[in-house]
Amino acid sequence: MITRALSMTFMLSLVAPALAQTPKPVTIECTTDHKTLSVTETNPNAAEARCEYTCYYTASDKKQHHTSTARAIIRPGKNASGMGRVDGEPPYSEVSTKGSCISWKCETLSTGQLKCSSS
Repeated sequence: MITRALSMTFMLSLVAPALAQTPKPVTIECTTDHKTLSVTETNPNAAEARCEYTCYYTASDKKQHHTSTARAIIRPGKNASGMGRVDGEPPYSEVSTKGSCISWKCETLSTGQLKCSSS
């Protein structure tokens, strides 16, 4: 009985630090090759993050445009995809990302990347 209790305590001591780890920031970045817009979602955590974001950019008409707000489940790992139909004609420039994630505090960095950290 005591041996079983000690082995359970030992197993819990191995598992507890993994469960107590602070989640790493989730990032969402809209980018351009000047012809198309794309988005890269990066989640280094084991759990999904529920987010919504909008990409802002300047088109050839020199006006600021934005995409429709995307609602996404950011799965663990790195995922990249094209933005599909966008307003304005290329070349695209001055791309930035704004949005939020449930239970995360988000900010747009000077690089235009959206960074969300656990609150």
